[in-house]
Amino acid sequence: MTVLLYAADALGASNTAAADSLTEGPGMRAARKRAIGDFDACPTLYAPSKPP
Repeated sequence: MTVLLYAADALGASNTAAADSLTEGPGMRAARKRAIGDFDACPTLYAPSKPP
């Protein structure tokens, strides 16, 4: 399992409150996101968890 943490920036993104579909197209701008953490890269500290 891969777990990533993202910071999202909705500035400039389209308001989708009344949209019928969330597919990108003319006039539809998605929010930007940036990965800020990769939990797979963290050390286990010898305390592994059992997968679900």
